[in-house]
Amino acid sequence: MIPTVDFWIAGAQKAGTTTLFDILAEHPDAFVPRAKEIHYFSSDEFHPQGPSYLDPFYADAPEAALLGGAYVHTMFFPESAARMHAHNPAMKVLAVLRNPIDRAYSSFWFARRNGWEPAETFEEALALEPTRAEGTLTERTELTYVRHGYYAEQLAVFAEVFGHEPIHVVITDELTRDPEATVGAVLDFLGLRRLDHLDYGKRSNVAGLPRFRALHEVLVNESGVKKVVRKITSPRFRHLLHKRVVQPLTAWNVRPAAYPPMVPETRARLREVFAPHNEALARFVGRALPEWA
Repeated sequence: MIPTVDFWIAGAQKAGTTTLFDILAEHPDAFVPRAKEIHYFSSDEFHPQGPSYLDPFYADAPEAALLGGAYVHTMFFPESAARMHAHNPAMKVLAVLRNPIDRAYSSFWFARRNGWEPAETFEEALALEPTRAEGTLTERTELTYVRHGYYAEQLAVFAEVFGHEPIHVVITDELTRDPEATVGAVLDFLGLRRLDHLDYGKRSNVAGLPRFRALHEVLVNESGVKKVVRKITSPRFRHLLHKRVVQPLTAWNVRPAAYPPMVPETRARLREVFAPHNEALARFVGRALPEWA
């Protein structure tokens, strides 16, 4: 039976989506797959396979549970909104948004860690962005750091398709400062009970570096082997492989590490770039974002 997904964490990357996902995974009335990044609604490769593609992700879901999912780049691809609405017009959309300057810098170091980013400095990468915006899928998805921070523009597409009411924005600063109240508002939005035993202070997917680079690249990066595996195996098998092998190995292979501070002149320049977009987002959410000024 093809599942109907009730809510979706649509972004943004390096903003705390994994933390929120993991907290919701603990709720007894909700079910989210162990494989957090489901590309179905955003992918021109997977979406044409039809809604049965989702079956293995939700095969173990309790009958009465609220079904959720996530992919951090969902709202970056505008076609996602119409596909999600066609799947379930009543779907609720969650967006976890971080100061776009900090998000961009964190994503740069994430890409460096994964071996996707050849530029040695953030400034070099920013200079390449106009070209990358017209480049390969990996370049557009993972290496366009500024464009991913145009949140209001991305959310406007979803509001046009779903309306404003089914969209709930979580600000990363607020999730960090007062996780219980922030997650509580999410639970209210989804119609889930507030529970004392949830780990509201959880922090997932913290910054780090691989212990073994070769292993990390095999687990994370696209390869010819992965393409062959996708062609000769079922979605259910790939889901089980990811849940039982890839995810545990990837988590074990990452050691916590901090990256250097951003060049002050770069931060000042990005503050000007993002100012009108942040103002538009403040209007969208109906409140000021003082931490982003």
